[in-house]
Amino acid sequence: MFQGKYREKHWEFFDALIKAAERDHIFGKYRGKKYEQHPDGWGIVIIHHDTQRYIIYKSLKPIFEEKEVLKRLLDQVLEQEVSIIAHARYAGPFKKKNIESVHPFSYITDSATTTFVAHNGALSRGFFGKELKLNEIIVENLCDGHLFTMWIARKWSSLKEALKELVIKNIVKSALNVFMIELFSTKTKPILYAISYLNEEYLKSKGKTEEQIRVLRDYFSIYYYINEIVIFASSTVVDYILTVSKNEWKTLKLEGELISISDKGMNIIILR
Repeated sequence: MFQGKYREKHWEFFDALIKAAERDHIFGKYRGKKYEQHPDGWGIVIIHHDTQRYIIYKSLKPIFEEKEVLKRLLDQVLEQEVSIIAHARYAGPFKKKNIESVHPFSYITDSATTTFVAHNGALSRGFFGKELKLNEIIVENLCDGHLFTMWIARKWSSLKEALKELVIKNIVKSALNVFMIELFSTKTKPILYAISYLNEEYLKSKGKTEEQIRVLRDYFSIYYYINEIVIFASSTVVDYILTVSKNEWKTLKLEGELISISDKGMNIIILR
């Protein structure tokens, strides 16, 4: 996730996402391989601050096969103030590969704003299906991230309480790692949100070893960097970024944190 004036030098952050999607050494370690890939599609939303216009691009091709597409999209906003979410998908146990399961997702919230969401981890799709009163066929064909976005948009006016509900009710089956942007109808600067939570108790109950959980702690760590721009990124992406040293990044706590960044500053809420 990116916010600020996009310049040519910032391409490195997005190129790092491409490299991480093609050669994810941390997730590879968890899977018992040297590398793992995120080959199940990719998407991006680019929001223009001056006009509140936005574009969304989604593809079922791997992001590392469409590097030039991403570069052209970003070149169109050179020297412009923008907010961006880009995501490369690994479908995991949910084998459905359709464009509606490619992140990011967008919905109108109950606060009359628009939220854009990308999610990593696993959530109970059945919970959201019941909460949203959806037909089983719809639930079967949408990933958990899409269902989560539909649900959280309806709960936006009580965001903190809704997220705590997911933690308390054990709806998170691995991690609730989320990047979100809230867009307003007025020329208010979009607000950035990031959520970090790893359900270690659930993972242990499913027989995950201490070593596997240790690797998942590394894999699901969310890093952020604030200077003239704001960047949020996963651990593998950060490893491919060379212009920002590791000690310049800060991390969210995996025990459950929600961070928001707006014109009013930064706010961190504990979810447990």
